[in-house]
Amino acid sequence: MDYQYRVLDFWGDTQFYIEFTKGDTDENGIYDERDDYIYKGKWISKEEWDKLTEPYLAVKPADLCWKPMRNDTP
Repeated sequence: MDYQYRVLDFWGDTQFYIEFTKGDTDENGIYDERDDYIYKGKWISKEEWDKLTEPYLAVKPADLCWKPMRNDTP
């Protein structure tokens, strides 16, 4: 699961950007210590990933303007 968080200025230019990922590598349906966690392009532990991403993931979805990243979405 990939996450991207961007802050844009009035003109739509990116002022801040961060990307992080987690992967259920053992495909057991849960994200645990045996899975992959990447933050700013570096592989880290689940514990560290949870701590670093919490401020972004704690923002309520209604407060963000989420945009789908699919080619088939208008």
